[in-house]
Amino acid sequence: MAPIGFVSIHQALMYKLKKDEGVPPSVIFLGISHHNVSLSLYKVGVLSGQKTLSYSGDIAIQVEELLKQFKDLEVLPARILLYGHDGKDLGQVKSDLLKYPWTTRVNFLHFPKIEIITPEEVVAAISLAGASELANEMKEEEVSQPEAGRPLAEEPKQEEPIDAEAEAEAEEIEEGENIIQEEEPNVVVVDPSRFGFRKNVDVLEETEQPAPVASPSTHRKPFTIKIQKIDVAALIARFRAGGVLPVIGVVAVVILLGGFIYWAAPHATVTVLESPKSISDSEQIIIDPAATSVDAENKIIPGSKQTLSVSEDKTIAVTGKKNVGDPAKGSVTIYNKTLSGKSLSKGTALTAGSLEFTFDGDTSVASASEDLGGRTYGKVSAAITAAQIGANSNMPTNTTFAIKGFSSDEMTANNPQALTGGTSREVTVVSRADYDALVAAAQKDLVDQAKQGLTASVAGTAKLIGDTIQTTVTQKSFAQELDQEATQLSGKVTVTVSGISYSDDDVKTLLKAFIAKDIPQGFTLSESRTQVSLDKVVVKKNGTIAAVATIKTDAVPTLDIAAIQKNLAGKKISDATAYLRAMPGIAGMEVSVRMSPWKNRLPINAKNISVGLAIQ
Repeated sequence: MAPIGFVSIHQALMYKLKKDEGVPPSVIFLGISHHNVSLSLYKVGVLSGQKTLSYSGDIAIQVEELLKQFKDLEVLPARILLYGHDGKDLGQVKSDLLKYPWTTRVNFLHFPKIEIITPEEVVAAISLAGASELANEMKEEEVSQPEAGRPLAEEPKQEEPIDAEAEAEAEEIEEGENIIQEEEPNVVVVDPSRFGFRKNVDVLEETEQPAPVASPSTHRKPFTIKIQKIDVAALIARFRAGGVLPVIGVVAVVILLGGFIYWAAPHATVTVLESPKSISDSEQIIIDPAATSVDAENKIIPGSKQTLSVSEDKTIAVTGKKNVGDPAKGSVTIYNKTLSGKSLSKGTALTAGSLEFTFDGDTSVASASEDLGGRTYGKVSAAITAAQIGANSNMPTNTTFAIKGFSSDEMTANNPQALTGGTSREVTVVSRADYDALVAAAQKDLVDQAKQGLTASVAGTAKLIGDTIQTTVTQKSFAQELDQEATQLSGKVTVTVSGISYSDDDVKTLLKAFIAKDIPQGFTLSESRTQVSLDKVVVKKNGTIAAVATIKTDAVPTLDIAAIQKNLAGKKISDATAYLRAMPGIAGMEVSVRMSPWKNRLPINAKNISVGLAIQ
């Protein structure tokens, strides 16, 4: 068994891309292994160069370093294909690369498209590229003069003679196998000894293994293809010796295998391009909190009252002012000038100028008496207290007091000793204005908080009508009393916000009844592209809300995806496009065919056709 050559992965992938896309692409292949990052850059199908770095740190920064080494390229290909690790690791690499600002760091005209090549696709590419060259190589081995620059292959083993008919059949089979279209070489022919193969020597039994030869265009370990030439004539002879049944069996297996591959392998993605019809309409509607269902005839939809309460503890500085202190105290002598006794109750007022005093207790005073010498006044001593605080009430000795309710000819009083103890000072106290200020400050903070909370609490398709939102202070409490001496006032305020909400779905249900006549035959409304809005909202005195409701939507074709898959199966792409365009509302299609030798025909297996929808 002699190896003919090796296939570089990036060359095999380029070969497959040319086959699949029909043109030489410009692309960057990025090979990821546990230890290295290998970058191969192709411009219009030609390898511009390959760079390799040890895999460590940020993958995006390492790729940037590799790309900056291509200083002779003004614009880099905006397409990066990843291969190497399993899908999970490559997915993380792709995510890291997508986050990197490529257009500002290297010479990309626009942000590159980054895709992953699966291991299965890598194997398919290597197999395809290798097979295309192996066929040519096997054919060349039959030529007597080798191609210049290529070493002669080892002479095939001589088999025992077979009859002329078998030899003729073998030649026909070999001729059929060698009819292969020539492609750009993807296999480099080398001497087998460079890979450690030697004639009549089992290299596995040797203790010292030969070192692999590096590819001239890559530092990665080459993928080696080994093949042993099949002597078709000998194979036919062995089949003849065994009879016709083995031949029939092999042919049947080949046919069945080929049929299975033809049925199961080709896949296609078809994107149907829709041409929707835009529809819009506006209607005057009523939102009624008392309603429970949509009334299309009267254009009424139900509303729902939403409430939310929020509280806040608040502290502000006290601004009220007040004089505090002690009143003056003392005693007076009451003089009754009348001929009848008098009784004075506690609290009876006395005045001295503008100052007022009161008796501390009930007092009785005897009547005056007359004799030849004149009239003697009845008198009694009583304690008094100033009605106001402050030093102004400290009255001097022998101050005359008028008693409320009596004239000076009837009754008077004076103090035999000065009144003392009156003091005063100004302090800061809690006032009514401070109460109001604390509530106003808390309410200002809470109203916005409550409105945002209420709006957020309306979930799903429900919408809050801003014009219906109302706020009320529902609770307030204070830590300090009115007129209490203090420097700060603390309190708790609760604000309740309420509003009316409606459901977008109810508006859609109502307005769909009015636009049903505008939907063309064969079309249906697209729920995902249907939007409704309210305008000119007016809150009425009876609690209902009047508004103008507008609906904007697209009517899209009504499609049976399963039937489309069935009808597309096996069709030429041109016929498939004509079939779809014949449907109302279809502008065309986009198609991608994979793993199929016929790029202009869809798979015959309908289940292998994926149908998606898009707007043109």
